[in-house]
Amino acid sequence: MAVTELEFPRPVADRCADLAGQGFDVLEEGRRHLLLQGPVNTEGHWLEAFVLITVERGQWSLAARFEGMTAPIPVASWQAYLDGEPDTDLSAQASFVRFRLAEAARVISSTPQAERELARLSGAG
Repeated sequence: MAVTELEFPRPVADRCADLAGQGFDVLEEGRRHLLLQGPVNTEGHWLEAFVLITVERGQWSLAARFEGMTAPIPVASWQAYLDGEPDTDLSAQASFVRFRLAEAARVISSTPQAERELARLSGAG
C-alpha cells in the first residue's frame, strides 16, 4: 500500500525522511495514519520505537511509544513530562521526534512510573 494518500505538512515529511535515514521503516499505513518503527540507541542499549502520525479533520498529531509500553503517547505529553510544558506547534513536535527520541527512550527504560505519568498527562490515565 502506498503512502500517497497522505500529504504531510513539511515538518512531518522532513521528520519522516530523517527517521527513514535512521533505520525506521513503515510498519503500518492507512488513509489517516502512518506508523513507523525503528531502533533508538539509549547509551549502548537499543530500544524499539514506534512513531504514530495521524491526521483527523485536517489536524496532524504525532505520538511515540517504545517496546514494552501499552499505548502511544502524544508528543505534547512527552514534552510536558520532560520539559514541564507541552508545545502544540507541529514543527516543535516534529523536532522532538527527530532529536529527542533517545532521551524519551532513556526515561521510559529507567523510570518505572514514567509510562503511568505520561498516560496521566495525555488524559489516558
